[in-house]
Amino acid sequence: MSPLCLVLIDDEYDRINFKKIYERYADDVFKRIYKLVNNRQDAEDIMQETWLAVAENIQFYRSKDDASMRAYILRIAKNRAITFYHTSEKEKSRRCDTELMDLAESSDDETLLFDMCNKMDVAVICECIRSLDEIYSDVLNYYYLHDHTVKEIAKLFKLKEVTVRARLARGRKKLLQLLEGRNLNER
Repeated sequence: MSPLCLVLIDDEYDRINFKKIYERYADDVFKRIYKLVNNRQDAEDIMQETWLAVAENIQFYRSKDDASMRAYILRIAKNRAITFYHTSEKEKSRRCDTELMDLAESSDDETLLFDMCNKMDVAVICECIRSLDEIYSDVLNYYYLHDHTVKEIAKLFKLKEVTVRARLARGRKKLLQLLEGRNLNER
């Protein structure tokens, strides 16, 4: 039980009542939330929010019988879990939209990069890749020179695939800038 919940309660009687309610229903609340979100960390976070809501309104529970109190607390837990789910879905959607935009940009960068590389000496390209930060040069090397997939690179470096894609996109941009700079200096 979080000390924060107890801090929210001014009355000693309500504090004792809250502790009893928590001890009686904490397992049921956690099981309900976990069943809905299927992730222990998220369930713990939602459980914390649930108990904070109960603590903020502890005086409401003074006159409730056990069955209605349990039902009310489980309803709060369910609503918090649903809100969490909708919020996380919106965030996933927003992230997905961002990733799609990044992919569109990266395919444009990739086309420009290939055009630029066709005009330049391989030694210059390799030198530019080596001059990049390691996080970019490594993924570029494995992706273009060793023909590894994003999934293979992610596994190799113990990264998420989205991280590898982001590093590839950023690495391409940086490499393209370096190559364009070299190309201008050679003219």
